[in-house]
Amino acid sequence: GTEYAAWLPAAKPLPVPVALSLPEDGAEGAPGALLFRWETYAHPDITYRLCIARDADFADIIVQRMGLTNPFVIVDDSLNDAGEYFWKVIAENAHGSADNAGGVRRFRVNPAAPQAFSAGVREDGAMIDAPMHGDAAPVFGVLDEVRNVTFAENRAGTANAALRFADGMARYRLPFFPESDYTAAAWIRPEGLTAPGLQQVFSAWHRASDDPLRITIEGGAVHARIESPAGFASTAGVPLREGEWTHVAAVKQSGQLTLYVNGAAGAPAAVPEKLSSSSLEAAFGANPRYPGGEYFRGCISNAVFFARALSETEVQHFAN
Repeated sequence: GTEYAAWLPAAKPLPVPVALSLPEDGAEGAPGALLFRWETYAHPDITYRLCIARDADFADIIVQRMGLTNPFVIVDDSLNDAGEYFWKVIAENAHGSADNAGGVRRFRVNPAAPQAFSAGVREDGAMIDAPMHGDAAPVFGVLDEVRNVTFAENRAGTANAALRFADGMARYRLPFFPESDYTAAAWIRPEGLTAPGLQQVFSAWHRASDDPLRITIEGGAVHARIESPAGFASTAGVPLREGEWTHVAAVKQSGQLTLYVNGAAGAPAAVPEKLSSSSLEAAFGANPRYPGGEYFRGCISNAVFFARALSETEVQHFAN
């Protein structure tokens, strides 16, 4: 006979098990906020439950977070006692549940460890929150490098409350790059719109076809763009005015990339719902890894990057 397969729609399917990502199995750190992250197939009807126990059988569960919709959560309490802990993530929908693939993971809290566990994401989803009020140091996030920036006035005329970029950048480290939903935003004052080439307001470029998000000025207009193995995607350009403060935000939500300018949304561009990026760096003012820089010319303040899609109301709040 011959082999054959029949494809039939599943009735009342259980959720797909997630794959645990962070902390790595056997990780050790000093007490502190701890990021738990997992990889999943995003679906609006699926939620996640994080379970942390003192035993591998989960008879002694000490932390349980239910109804999670993002593939990460920060636990900043309940894990201060020294010793070994075990964790798992359960995917749940209306038809049942599924434990994560690969089995339970363990980690150890050790007050004598040289470093605390990295949180990496704030409770509101922020990975970078850099006001740039005179320097590039973030109120949340990890600054990796800053060069060729000087003090500048912000949009209210306050001295030393923004940064001027001239062939420079502020580059930040990321513990991971989000897969489905994320947002970059900043106030900018362009001062070289007629210069040839690209100017990166924000860039997480890692290599060719691994460019999960950029806010780019080209030909005097600002665009939001993504380049992946599936191809290149860009929003329509919005013209900017030389020397005028403008708020820009790029929001990726599932299969759509939307550019907001001063709180107004443009037509979204179609992008892959889920991207797997190796990028662990993001920069304001330049491409973080490209030798040519693709430098932004002008001023930046109130720069943020979120591991979630900000709502239109939230974007307008930042813009106002």
